[in-house]
Amino acid sequence: MTLAEFLVLAKKNTYATGKPATSSGDGSSMYRINQSGCQYKDVYYGDDAFFGCERAWRGGELAFVMQYCGRVLSLPEGVRSAQVIAHLQQSLMQVSEEQPFRGPETCGGTDSFLYENLVFGSLNHPRGFHGEEHIVHVPSSRLVYVCLWHGFRPDLRVV
Repeated sequence: MTLAEFLVLAKKNTYATGKPATSSGDGSSMYRINQSGCQYKDVYYGDDAFFGCERAWRGGELAFVMQYCGRVLSLPEGVRSAQVIAHLQQSLMQVSEEQPFRGPETCGGTDSFLYENLVFGSLNHPRGFHGEEHIVHVPSSRLVYVCLWHGFRPDLRVV
């Protein structure tokens, strides 16, 4: 299993599912996956305003690190935070092997929300990758969610 394949598997079986994370004594929430000699761990703090770090190991070697922080912004009347998070989770389920970081470039737009993800770099780029994702409430054209993320592969040997 490639790293990208494992990251997609891990991300589609953790936060994006909507299943509750394991709580820890320090106030963090955690998801963990172990499969085919790979391990994935996502530890984050907060709900509507949050920050966290995803890590993946292959054969015991740290192979992927990504930090993220974001928040649900001021919402239009009648829109609940849970609706925004549900759209985020639906979008994150569409993570791809080509960009195994967050969700696709766009998702939705025909219903109440539009997810957009701007990606710079790649999984195999020596300087890593970074991006920004947004969710817009379509009827009001209002930005209701933003998240910044960045990471790299510590296992890449840069010559």
